[in-house]
This record gives sequence, structure tokens and C-alpha cells, in this order.
Amino acid sequence: MPWKGVAGEERVEERGWAYRRRQPEVRPELRLEDVEHSLAECSLTFRPLDKDFDPDIAGVIELILQRSTGLSTLRQEIERYNRFRPPPVSEWLPAQEVHSDVEARTRKIAFYETMAEDLIAVLHTQIDSVLGEKPESIIAVDDYVLRERWAEFSEYMPTDQRARLVPMLGGYLGELLVKHLDGRWVPRSSLLEAAVVVGPCAWLPFLRAHHLIQSPNAPLDFTLSQRFHQAVRLASV
Repeated sequence: MPWKGVAGEERVEERGWAYRRRQPEVRPELRLEDVEHSLAECSLTFRPLDKDFDPDIAGVIELILQRSTGLSTLRQEIERYNRFRPPPVSEWLPAQEVHSDVEARTRKIAFYETMAEDLIAVLHTQIDSVLGEKPESIIAVDDYVLRERWAEFSEYMPTDQRARLVPMLGGYLGELLVKHLDGRWVPRSSLLEAAVVVGPCAWLPFLRAHHLIQSPNAPLDFTLSQRFHQAVRLASV
């Protein structure tokens, strides 16, 4: 009968230690201290570890672990991500400092909306939740961008495709802020200055997307998820 529960796990571990201790008897070249050290490392590798990820990017980290981490390295990766904290979101301004500098505001906003729709067209076969622009879709979008290494390979993309990355990602993030947090677009002549006002803050979604694409060596530093979840928290203050 297989061992069950904690008691069973302890019995299995005890039997493992007993087996390893007998190794020097059949393999004299092995030292007992080395064998015990090896067993301790192996036991620690497979021992469960509590997760303490940054809450704003926890969903992205979970997807990364699911698709790219083997059982033998899972504990090590969890330890690494438990220690990681992304830089504070910097792409925002006080709402009262943001004003539009364009006359054709409706046309500009329509462009932002079109860019969001373009991202949906690109990703809807891989990410079902983008079709309804659901809040949780931003986590899957981040994971897709990281998995496909858009930031790393953007310089090798065709010029027209590369030029659409920031508008599509920023437009989608901005539309989530508008639709789910009652945000309001403030169009600007410069794309990176365009903002979405939510409560006391004016978030700069295109600037955030720009930083994401320009940071191939620090992909978790500028996730769209962190930005969206911080906006959710501050909207209720």
C-alpha cells in the first residue's frame, strides 16, 4: 500500500536517507558526507515552497512557470521570483496636468481604438479573452509578448510590423482602462504622451508599451499587467 499524507512522505524520505547511507558500503569511493549532502539538496529541490510573488505580476509569473519550468528547477525559480519586485510604475502624471493638444480629438481616439482592435485581430486565436477585452486578458497578452520575445526580436521585424507594436499594445491597455475603470482618453499629437485619465491619475499606456518593447533584457520590469493592476487599486482610492 502506498504511503499517504505527511507521515508517508516522512517514511519515504527516511528510507531514502537509509539507502544513501548504505552507498559507501557498496561504492567505497563515495564519502558519507558527500552522499548526505547530495540527498539533502535533492530533497530540498522537490520540497514545496510558498509563493510570494509581487501581486501586480503574479499572474504573468504563474504562466511563465507553467510553460517553461521543469520540476527539477521549479523551487529555484519560485525562490527567484519571490525575491523579484518590478520598478514602480513611472508612466503617469497627475490628472490635472494633462490636456489635449489636438483639434481632431475624436479621430485620434478612433485611431487608438483601431490599434486595440488590431491587437485583438493578431492575438484572438491564441488568447480567447482578448475578444471581449476582459481585464484578465492583459496577463495573457503580457505572457504572449514575453513568450514570442517581441522586445528581443522587434529590430528584426519588417518596418511596418515593428511600427505597430507600441500603438497596438498601448491602445489595448488604454481601452481596458477606459472600459473597465471608466477612463477617459486625452489625445495628444505625440503618441507617447496620449493618456487615459482614471480618477486622480493620467496613465500613459503608449509610453508603457514603448518601455516594454525597448527592454528585452528586463521583460518583467514594464509589464502591462503591473500598470493595469496599479490603476485598478488607485481608481478605488
